[in-house]
Amino acid sequence: MDFLKKFLFLDTALYLLYNSSIEIIIPTNLFGSQIENTMKKLSLSQRSANIFNRGFFVFYIGLFALTLIGGMIAVAVFGELGSEYPMPVTLVILRFAVLILSFAAVAFAFIALSRFLAESPLADKLSIRKQNTSIIFICVGLMLVIQLVFMFCLQMNPVTDVSIIDSYAQRIVSENSFDCIDSDFNGHYIVRYQNNLVYLLINTLVYKLTGTTSHLPLTILSTLSINGAVLMTVLTSRRVFGKRKALFTLVLCAFFTPYYTYTAYFYTDSYSIPFVIGTVYTFVVAIQSKTKAKMLLFLLLSGALCFIGFKVKGSVIVLIPALLLYLIIKHGIKRAAKAGVAILLSFCLLFASFTVALKNSGIISEESSQRYQFPPTHWVMMGLKDLGAFNEEDSDFSKSLSSKSERQEENLKEIGRRISDMGAVGLAKHLGGKVVWTYMDGTYYIANYLSHYKHRTPLHELVLYDGKLRFPFFAFCFGYQMFLMLMTACSGLYSSRKGKAGLTLLFRIAVFGMVIFFMIWETNARYPFNFTPLLMLLATDGTFGLSEKLKKKAFKSSKTPQKKP
Repeated sequence: MDFLKKFLFLDTALYLLYNSSIEIIIPTNLFGSQIENTMKKLSLSQRSANIFNRGFFVFYIGLFALTLIGGMIAVAVFGELGSEYPMPVTLVILRFAVLILSFAAVAFAFIALSRFLAESPLADKLSIRKQNTSIIFICVGLMLVIQLVFMFCLQMNPVTDVSIIDSYAQRIVSENSFDCIDSDFNGHYIVRYQNNLVYLLINTLVYKLTGTTSHLPLTILSTLSINGAVLMTVLTSRRVFGKRKALFTLVLCAFFTPYYTYTAYFYTDSYSIPFVIGTVYTFVVAIQSKTKAKMLLFLLLSGALCFIGFKVKGSVIVLIPALLLYLIIKHGIKRAAKAGVAILLSFCLLFASFTVALKNSGIISEESSQRYQFPPTHWVMMGLKDLGAFNEEDSDFSKSLSSKSERQEENLKEIGRRISDMGAVGLAKHLGGKVVWTYMDGTYYIANYLSHYKHRTPLHELVLYDGKLRFPFFAFCFGYQMFLMLMTACSGLYSSRKGKAGLTLLFRIAVFGMVIFFMIWETNARYPFNFTPLLMLLATDGTFGLSEKLKKKAFKSSKTPQKKP
């Protein structure tokens, strides 16, 4: 604990020492790194950013270690589905070796790529704006072609929530009426789970516009959503890090397999991903704007995109406090209030307008909402059972209650009981299990949904649990996921040493908020998918920071005189 206190509040201590009249010698090497400009006065913004960045590093490196160790043990010993225990010791050792080697190979390849982009003369040519822009759009276009191939080959029949919502959309189109929503059709599913209402409206609109109830237009929309998110991620990287690092982000996205396998899964995960990075991208444009009018326009747009993303998938809401906290740390409360009001204004106006429009439309009556709707406490309650995934018993429990207010009251009682029964140690174990379950699967649990395929193709041998190439594919995805997590942690460490409250701070706040959200909420290995663009950006920052550190160490070693025998 003493170490953490020193680590987190180092900059504050240096600031106080600088303003002190006491003469004191400060060591030049602390925590294994040289403290630069120790006697330089740090602003409140810098000190606040450094405290958060170091805290983020400690938190996220712990998250990485837990996921790495827990994930390897779970997969190597029990198998992906937990049904292969016991297996031969030699096979367990082999699986451990493959998982570790995959992680090491991915890390080596991307660190080498970062050195190439930082030093190679060829990278200079690639960094000329015209060529850089052409490369980005050509590569994203090529990605789209490959994504469309995956989309066609991995066509699936809707399952679970997707299937239920699809039946609503098809009935609405066939009857040309929304009456089925407020009826007992599918057990009042949409009334209970109103978080899926906008997703239903999007699918219904697509069916109406295309004049068909084929799932193909929905998978195309899913594909375009992911591809658009990739483009915005790379453009955000270019604005924040520069042209060289934008190319690195492009390669990171290009080899991230969920950006291909999720094209066939037309659910809120892929529909919401462009709104997550779109909110961040427009905010970055606003912050970098030279005119007040442009800044205001993009701040309003950022709030609007966040609202749409939130209505598609509720977890997007964590971006609002992330944006506001970043502004406060960067500019202080008074200056942050001006930009924050613009973001909140567009978000709240759209929220109020949507609420009024929904009420006036009569699609869902107030009486039905009060009788059937699940309150937010339902998902918190589910998040406290087993690994925090969907639980049929909890769903039946909430359904059995007569009103929304009664559900909220009983859910809160059950939440209290579960926390009390677990105790501090039990709760810690529970949260640890949720973390491993949520972040260890680099495929983002897609096999669970693609197994309901329309036609089996060679690509299914990669993605399905019973596929011939499943384990090598999973090992690559696991290594990739662990690399992203480690570099995300490194981003916090190296940013804290720079003493700047840059835009990467916003990315870290958002990712931290996402992790906390799913520690509290119901979770699933696919739920963080729509936040992966932020992991790409932080991994870019962390990889270049680590690469530069390794270069400096190698340079120092080469300059160290060798002792004569």
